Amino acid sequence: MNRLVLVAVALALGALGALGAVIAGASGHSPILVGDNVKIIASGWHPENIGRTGIITKTDATSQEAEVKVEKPAGGIRRQLQWYLWTDLEKQAGTPTPMPSPTHACAKGYVALSYDDGPTAMTRYYVDAFTARDEKAMFFFVGDHVQARPSDAQYASSNGMVIGNHTWDHPDMATLSSAAQSDQLKRGKDIVHSTTGQVEDVFRPPYGSYTATTYTLARNLGMALVSWTDDTKDYTDPSTAATVNFVLSRAADQKIFLMHDGHANTLAAIPRILDGLKAIGLCSGKIVPSTTPIPDEWGDPQYVRVVPF
Repeated sequence: MNRLVLVAVALALGALGALGAVIAGASGHSPILVGDNVKIIASGWHPENIGRTGIITKTDATSQEAEVKVEKPAGGIRRQLQWYLWTDLEKQAGTPTPMPSPTHACAKGYVALSYDDGPTAMTRYYVDAFTARDEKAMFFFVGDHVQARPSDAQYASSNGMVIGNHTWDHPDMATLSSAAQSDQLKRGKDIVHSTTGQVEDVFRPPYGSYTATTYTLARNLGMALVSWTDDTKDYTDPSTAATVNFVLSRAADQKIFLMHDGHANTLAAIPRILDGLKAIGLCSGKIVPSTTPIPDEWGDPQYVRVVPF
Protein backbone atom coordinates (compact mmCIF):
# COMPACT_ATOMS: atom_id res chain seq x y z
CA MET A 1 0.00 0.00 0.00
CA ASN A 2 1.08 3.62 -0.38
CA ARG A 3 1.41 4.45 3.29
CA LEU A 4 2.68 7.99 2.63
CA VAL A 5 -0.56 8.83 0.86
CA LEU A 6 -2.59 7.21 3.64
CA VAL A 7 -0.74 9.07 6.39
CA ALA A 8 -1.35 12.37 4.61
CA VAL A 9 -5.07 11.66 4.32
CA ALA A 10 -5.36 10.41 7.90
CA LEU A 11 -3.47 13.37 9.32
CA ALA A 12 -5.65 15.77 7.36
CA LEU A 13 -8.78 14.13 8.71
CA GLY A 14 -7.36 14.16 12.22
CA ALA A 15 -6.52 17.83 11.88
CA LEU A 16 -10.10 18.57 10.86
CA GLY A 17 -11.34 16.70 13.92
CA ALA A 18 -8.99 18.62 16.18
CA LEU A 19 -10.06 21.90 14.58
CA GLY A 20 -13.68 21.01 15.29
CA ALA A 21 -12.86 20.45 18.95
CA VAL A 22 -11.10 23.84 19.14
CA ILE A 23 -14.03 25.56 17.49
CA ALA A 24 -16.43 23.87 19.90
CA GLY A 25 -14.37 25.03 22.87
CA ALA A 26 -14.10 28.56 21.49
CA SER A 27 -17.85 28.76 20.96
CA GLY A 28 -18.43 27.94 24.60
CA HIS A 29 -19.72 24.39 24.19
CA SER A 30 -20.27 23.26 27.76
CA PRO A 31 -18.53 20.13 29.05
CA ILE A 32 -20.46 16.88 28.93
CA LEU A 33 -20.44 15.20 32.34
CA VAL A 34 -21.10 11.65 33.51
CA GLY A 35 -24.78 11.34 34.39
CA ASP A 36 -25.95 14.09 32.01
CA ASN A 37 -29.15 13.42 30.08
CA VAL A 38 -28.52 14.17 26.40
CA LYS A 39 -30.16 14.10 22.98
CA ILE A 40 -28.18 12.94 19.94
CA ILE A 41 -28.47 15.74 17.39
CA ALA A 42 -25.78 14.68 14.89
CA SER A 43 -23.34 11.81 14.31
CA GLY A 44 -21.01 10.64 11.58
CA TRP A 45 -20.44 7.42 13.51
CA HIS A 46 -24.00 6.41 14.49
CA PRO A 47 -26.45 8.40 12.34
CA GLU A 48 -29.13 5.76 12.95
CA ASN A 49 -29.54 7.12 16.52
CA ILE A 50 -29.96 10.81 15.70
CA GLY A 51 -32.96 12.12 17.63
CA ARG A 52 -32.70 9.54 20.40
CA THR A 53 -31.85 10.35 24.00
CA GLY A 54 -29.57 8.76 26.56
CA ILE A 55 -27.35 9.16 29.60
CA ILE A 56 -23.60 9.87 29.65
CA THR A 57 -21.63 6.96 31.15
CA LYS A 58 -18.07 8.06 30.37
CA THR A 59 -16.44 11.22 29.05
CA ASP A 60 -13.04 12.26 27.69
CA ALA A 61 -12.30 15.98 28.01
CA THR A 62 -9.13 15.74 25.89
CA SER A 63 -10.82 14.41 22.76
CA GLN A 64 -14.21 15.92 23.71
CA GLU A 65 -16.00 12.60 23.28
CA ALA A 66 -18.51 10.82 25.49
CA GLU A 67 -20.02 7.36 25.80
CA VAL A 68 -23.83 7.42 25.78
CA LYS A 69 -26.19 4.74 27.07
CA VAL A 70 -28.77 5.20 24.33
CA GLU A 71 -32.44 4.68 25.11
CA LYS A 72 -34.01 2.29 22.58
CA PRO A 73 -30.98 2.26 20.21
CA ALA A 74 -31.56 1.50 16.53
CA GLY A 75 -29.29 -1.54 16.67
CA GLY A 76 -31.05 -3.06 19.70
CA ILE A 77 -29.90 -3.47 23.28
CA ARG A 78 -26.52 -4.87 22.20
CA ARG A 79 -25.69 -1.47 20.66
CA GLN A 80 -26.82 0.60 23.65
CA LEU A 81 -23.37 1.95 24.60
CA GLN A 82 -21.85 4.16 21.89
CA TRP A 83 -19.33 7.03 21.68
CA TYR A 84 -20.15 10.49 20.31
CA LEU A 85 -18.47 13.86 19.99
CA TRP A 86 -19.63 16.43 22.54
CA THR A 87 -20.85 18.57 19.62
CA ASP A 88 -23.15 15.68 18.58
CA LEU A 89 -24.97 15.90 21.92
CA GLU A 90 -27.47 18.35 23.39
CA LYS A 91 -27.97 18.42 27.15
CA GLN A 92 -31.51 17.77 28.32
CA ALA A 93 -33.31 18.81 31.50
CA GLY A 94 -33.58 16.22 34.26
CA THR A 95 -31.79 14.89 37.28
CA PRO A 96 -28.68 12.86 36.42
CA THR A 97 -29.04 9.16 37.10
CA PRO A 98 -26.35 7.79 39.46
CA MET A 99 -24.06 5.41 37.60
CA PRO A 100 -23.32 1.96 39.06
CA SER A 101 -19.78 1.18 40.19
CA PRO A 102 -17.75 -1.07 37.86
CA THR A 103 -17.61 -4.75 38.79
CA HIS A 104 -13.82 -4.62 39.00
CA ALA A 105 -11.18 -1.95 38.60
CA CYS A 106 -9.39 -1.50 35.28
CA ALA A 107 -6.91 0.95 36.73
CA LYS A 108 -4.31 0.50 33.98
CA GLY A 109 -6.79 0.82 31.11
CA TYR A 110 -8.12 -1.30 28.26
CA VAL A 111 -6.70 -3.51 25.52
CA ALA A 112 -8.51 -4.91 22.50
CA LEU A 113 -8.43 -8.68 22.07
CA SER A 114 -9.61 -8.97 18.47
CA TYR A 115 -10.21 -12.08 16.38
CA ASP A 116 -10.38 -12.12 12.58
CA ASP A 117 -11.86 -14.44 9.94
CA GLY A 118 -14.89 -15.89 11.73
CA PRO A 119 -17.36 -17.16 12.24
CA THR A 120 -15.87 -20.65 12.22
CA ALA A 121 -16.75 -23.98 13.82
CA MET A 122 -14.84 -22.77 16.89
CA THR A 123 -16.48 -19.34 17.33
CA ARG A 124 -18.90 -20.53 20.03
CA TYR A 125 -16.01 -21.91 22.07
CA TYR A 126 -14.19 -18.57 21.83
CA VAL A 127 -17.33 -16.80 23.00
CA ASP A 128 -17.81 -19.25 25.88
CA ALA A 129 -14.21 -18.71 27.00
CA PHE A 130 -14.92 -14.98 27.40
CA THR A 131 -18.36 -15.30 28.97
CA ALA A 132 -17.00 -17.83 31.50
CA ARG A 133 -14.96 -14.94 32.95
CA ASP A 134 -17.65 -12.31 32.39
CA GLU A 135 -15.59 -10.67 29.64
CA LYS A 136 -16.14 -9.75 25.99
CA ALA A 137 -14.09 -9.50 22.80
CA MET A 138 -14.06 -8.00 19.30
CA PHE A 139 -14.70 -10.31 16.35
CA PHE A 140 -14.00 -9.15 12.79
CA PHE A 141 -16.33 -11.39 10.78
CA VAL A 142 -16.07 -12.09 7.04
CA GLY A 143 -19.40 -11.60 5.24
CA ASP A 144 -19.58 -14.90 3.39
CA HIS A 145 -18.65 -16.72 6.62
CA VAL A 146 -21.62 -15.06 8.30
CA GLN A 147 -23.78 -16.18 5.38
CA ALA A 148 -22.56 -19.76 5.84
CA ARG A 149 -22.76 -19.77 9.66
CA PRO A 150 -25.47 -17.29 10.70
CA SER A 151 -26.26 -19.02 14.00
CA ASP A 152 -22.64 -18.70 15.12
CA ALA A 153 -22.65 -14.98 14.33
CA GLN A 154 -25.89 -14.62 16.27
CA TYR A 155 -24.44 -16.57 19.19
CA ALA A 156 -21.47 -14.20 19.42
CA SER A 157 -23.69 -11.12 19.23
CA SER A 158 -26.29 -12.39 21.72
CA ASN A 159 -23.50 -13.00 24.25
CA GLY A 160 -22.26 -9.42 24.07
CA MET A 161 -19.40 -9.73 21.60
CA VAL A 162 -18.91 -6.75 19.28
CA ILE A 163 -18.56 -7.37 15.55
CA GLY A 164 -16.33 -5.42 13.17
CA ASN A 165 -16.26 -5.48 9.37
CA HIS A 166 -13.69 -7.70 7.63
CA THR A 167 -15.09 -7.44 4.06
CA TRP A 168 -17.34 -9.87 2.20
CA ASP A 169 -14.82 -12.55 1.17
CA HIS A 170 -11.38 -11.45 2.45
CA PRO A 171 -9.66 -9.94 -0.62
CA ASP A 172 -6.59 -7.73 -0.70
CA MET A 173 -8.41 -4.39 -0.82
CA ALA A 174 -5.38 -2.57 -2.26
CA THR A 175 -5.75 -4.59 -5.49
CA LEU A 176 -9.44 -3.74 -6.08
CA SER A 177 -11.17 -0.90 -7.87
CA SER A 178 -13.07 1.68 -5.83
CA ALA A 179 -16.40 0.10 -6.80
CA ALA A 180 -15.23 -3.39 -5.84
CA GLN A 181 -13.91 -2.16 -2.50
CA SER A 182 -17.20 -0.40 -1.76
CA ASP A 183 -19.10 -3.60 -2.56
CA GLN A 184 -16.89 -5.62 -0.22
CA LEU A 185 -17.49 -3.21 2.64
CA LYS A 186 -21.22 -2.73 2.11
CA ARG A 187 -22.09 -6.40 1.61
CA GLY A 188 -20.12 -7.35 4.71
CA LYS A 189 -21.80 -4.65 6.79
CA ASP A 190 -25.28 -5.44 5.48
CA ILE A 191 -25.17 -9.16 6.25
CA VAL A 192 -23.90 -8.61 9.79
CA HIS A 193 -26.73 -6.13 10.39
CA SER A 194 -29.43 -8.37 8.93
CA THR A 195 -28.11 -11.44 10.78
CA THR A 196 -27.27 -9.99 14.21
CA GLY A 197 -28.77 -6.50 14.36
CA GLN A 198 -25.35 -4.96 14.96
CA VAL A 199 -24.30 -1.90 12.95
CA GLU A 200 -20.56 -2.14 12.38
CA ASP A 201 -18.59 1.07 13.00
CA VAL A 202 -15.04 -0.24 12.57
CA PHE A 203 -13.43 -2.03 9.63
CA ARG A 204 -10.23 -4.09 9.46
CA PRO A 205 -8.77 -4.69 6.00
CA PRO A 206 -7.59 -8.26 5.33
CA TYR A 207 -3.80 -8.60 5.56
CA GLY A 208 -3.70 -4.99 6.80
CA SER A 209 -3.63 -3.97 3.12
CA TYR A 210 -5.49 -0.86 1.99
CA THR A 211 -5.21 2.47 0.17
CA ALA A 212 -6.36 6.04 0.81
CA THR A 213 -9.48 5.14 -1.20
CA THR A 214 -10.24 2.26 1.17
CA TYR A 215 -9.93 4.63 4.10
CA THR A 216 -12.40 7.11 2.56
CA LEU A 217 -14.90 4.45 1.47
CA ALA A 218 -15.01 2.99 4.98
CA ARG A 219 -15.63 6.42 6.49
CA ASN A 220 -18.42 7.06 3.99
CA LEU A 221 -20.10 3.89 5.26
CA GLY A 222 -19.77 5.00 8.89
CA MET A 223 -16.73 2.87 9.74
CA ALA A 224 -13.30 3.82 11.06
CA LEU A 225 -10.40 1.84 9.61
CA VAL A 226 -8.35 -0.11 12.16
CA SER A 227 -5.46 -2.53 11.80
CA TRP A 228 -3.55 -3.44 15.00
CA THR A 229 -0.71 -2.41 17.27
CA ASP A 230 0.57 -5.95 17.90
CA ASP A 231 0.28 -9.02 15.65
CA THR A 232 0.47 -12.34 17.52
CA LYS A 233 0.95 -14.20 14.21
CA ASP A 234 -1.20 -16.96 15.65
CA TYR A 235 -2.02 -18.04 12.08
CA THR A 236 1.39 -19.76 12.17
CA ASP A 237 0.05 -21.87 15.07
CA PRO A 238 2.52 -20.96 17.82
CA SER A 239 2.07 -22.69 21.16
CA THR A 240 -0.58 -21.46 23.57
CA ALA A 241 2.16 -20.33 25.94
CA ALA A 242 3.83 -18.30 23.19
CA THR A 243 0.62 -16.40 22.43
CA VAL A 244 -0.09 -15.79 26.12
CA ASN A 245 3.43 -14.50 26.70
CA PHE A 246 3.32 -12.31 23.60
CA VAL A 247 0.12 -10.56 24.70
CA LEU A 248 0.96 -10.17 28.38
CA SER A 249 4.51 -8.93 27.74
CA ARG A 250 3.20 -6.15 25.47
CA ALA A 251 -0.13 -5.38 27.14
CA ALA A 252 -0.77 -1.71 27.91
CA ASP A 253 -3.64 0.75 27.67
CA GLN A 254 -4.91 1.19 24.06
CA LYS A 255 -3.04 -1.81 22.66
CA ILE A 256 -4.90 -3.68 19.87
CA PHE A 257 -3.93 -7.33 19.53
CA LEU A 258 -4.55 -9.23 16.30
CA MET A 259 -5.56 -12.87 16.65
CA HIS A 260 -7.70 -15.26 14.63
CA ASP A 261 -10.82 -17.37 15.01
CA GLY A 262 -10.53 -21.10 14.38
CA HIS A 263 -7.16 -21.86 16.01
CA ALA A 264 -7.09 -24.31 18.93
CA ASN A 265 -3.98 -22.83 20.55
CA THR A 266 -5.42 -19.31 20.33
CA LEU A 267 -8.64 -20.52 21.94
CA ALA A 268 -6.71 -22.19 24.76
CA ALA A 269 -4.85 -18.92 25.40
CA ILE A 270 -7.98 -16.89 26.19
CA PRO A 271 -8.43 -17.77 29.89
CA ARG A 272 -4.75 -17.28 30.64
CA ILE A 273 -4.66 -13.95 28.82
CA LEU A 274 -7.74 -12.67 30.66
CA ASP A 275 -6.38 -13.76 34.04
CA GLY A 276 -3.01 -12.18 33.26
CA LEU A 277 -4.56 -8.88 32.19
CA LYS A 278 -6.69 -8.72 35.32
CA ALA A 279 -3.62 -9.32 37.48
CA ILE A 280 -1.95 -6.19 36.07
CA GLY A 281 -5.04 -3.96 36.16
CA LEU A 282 -6.01 -4.17 32.48
CA CYS A 283 -9.36 -5.16 30.97
CA SER A 284 -10.61 -6.32 27.60
CA GLY A 285 -12.22 -3.44 25.68
CA LYS A 286 -13.91 -2.73 22.37
CA ILE A 287 -12.62 -0.67 19.46
CA VAL A 288 -14.64 2.44 18.56
CA PRO A 289 -14.11 5.40 16.19
CA SER A 290 -12.27 8.42 17.62
CA THR A 291 -10.95 11.79 16.55
CA THR A 292 -7.62 11.07 18.27
CA PRO A 293 -5.36 8.38 16.78
CA ILE A 294 -3.56 5.30 18.07
CA PRO A 295 -0.38 4.48 16.07
CA ASP A 296 -0.60 1.09 14.38
CA GLU A 297 2.20 -1.48 14.09
CA TRP A 298 3.93 0.66 11.44
CA GLY A 299 3.42 3.97 13.24
CA ASP A 300 0.58 5.12 10.97
CA PRO A 301 -2.45 6.79 12.64
CA GLN A 302 -5.65 4.80 13.12
CA TYR A 303 -8.53 6.94 14.37
CA VAL A 304 -9.94 4.61 16.98
CA ARG A 305 -9.75 4.05 20.72
CA VAL A 306 -10.22 1.10 23.05
CA VAL A 307 -13.01 1.64 25.58
CA PRO A 308 -15.04 -0.50 28.00
CA PHE A 309 -17.74 -2.76 26.60
